[in-house]
Amino acid sequence: MNILIKNCSFILTQNKKRELIKDKSILIEDNKISAIGDIKNADEIIDAKGFLVIPSLINTHTHSSMTLFRGIAEDMPLKPWLETKIWPLERKLTGKLCYYGSLIACIEMIRNGITCFNDMYLFMNDVAKVCKQVGIRAFLGSVFFDFPTPEGNSFEVNKKFVSKWKNEELIKPTFTPHSTYSCSEELLLKSKELADKNNVLLHTHLAETKDEQEKSKEKNNLRQVEYLEKIGLLDKNVIAAHCCWLSEKEISILKNYNVKVSHNPVSNMKLSSGVAPVPEMIKNNITVSLGTDGAASNNSLDMFETMKVCSLLHKLNKTNPLAIKSQKIFDFSTIEGAKALLIDNEIGSIEIGKKADMVLIDLKKTNFFPLYNNLIPHLVYSCKGENVDTVICNGKILMKNREILTLDEKEVMKKAKLAKDDLLRENNLNIEI
Repeated sequence: MNILIKNCSFILTQNKKRELIKDKSILIEDNKISAIGDIKNADEIIDAKGFLVIPSLINTHTHSSMTLFRGIAEDMPLKPWLETKIWPLERKLTGKLCYYGSLIACIEMIRNGITCFNDMYLFMNDVAKVCKQVGIRAFLGSVFFDFPTPEGNSFEVNKKFVSKWKNEELIKPTFTPHSTYSCSEELLLKSKELADKNNVLLHTHLAETKDEQEKSKEKNNLRQVEYLEKIGLLDKNVIAAHCCWLSEKEISILKNYNVKVSHNPVSNMKLSSGVAPVPEMIKNNITVSLGTDGAASNNSLDMFETMKVCSLLHKLNKTNPLAIKSQKIFDFSTIEGAKALLIDNEIGSIEIGKKADMVLIDLKKTNFFPLYNNLIPHLVYSCKGENVDTVICNGKILMKNREILTLDEKEVMKKAKLAKDDLLRENNLNIEI
């Protein structure tokens, strides 16, 4: 079946020239964009008059099942947040809980125009089942530490997960060592070896807090990035989340190894972790993308909000309104996100031959009035999830006219509430309003 997105008022291509195409149509055949122009007929036609079509947004760092912990641990710095609140709760997690937590996350992401996300967490076989059911593109890794998780030996769990899912079209398994402070050198090197052997990404947290860097210097006499360079972990297939506390030398090292960075400004601000030196990374031609982090530390999975916060944070931090321009911010969420995941030949822009991952933005909402000669600032500073009307991933319509088509949202919410009640009961928590 082919789909025609007809009479698009605007198509924001995100191609190399960053072309804006007016009053044309997009033909989708199978799962790819086959034509852009004056096209009349198709099996299914979506009238896009009054809509802006953009590439789907890409969330390069999250923990989808942590929607279950949204609002459960607030106004705390990262270390006690993890050690006294999150990790104790995670010890009680089950596959069922993570399944419903991830379902809620996928609904939220689709409603906010996200069709590709990079996730590390627990019970990822259940999360992968969700992604197949929903039809969303996902990079998934079962996070591992030196200590066991509810699933047992966490590294062995990740190995089995990669073997099981590596031939799926929409699901790309990854190796996901949690961090330098929770994984031994031996474990980090094993993950590097197997990531290279299986030709998959290695996704980890890096330099999120000042304390991490201080502990690394005490333990290894090196900062975290210097340590990872010394042991041989850094490479082009590494995507490092956060990177708030980097020295000039560390930025140079990341550049030299073509390491990709996922910037998570909302989570970093909420936990007061620090401000990532993104303008300096840009100057060094490091691929920077955006992530929401998990809903426990954000508390939303909204890339429009993340783009706006990213822009404002760096303008304020540098006291310079030109610190990062809005076009670059939008790049972080589309084509640069695809580059970070090494799939920019497939998604991240609207071009003939690429996979059909796209979003229809309703321009008739008041927050898009008036329209002047540049749509990018509207997307970065004004757009909300409520502007997202239709979402397509891999040539399949996931949401149309704000209705999610691949699952029963009300039924999911009902079952997710029961799962959440189980979590509270297991932990003897009485924290509901």
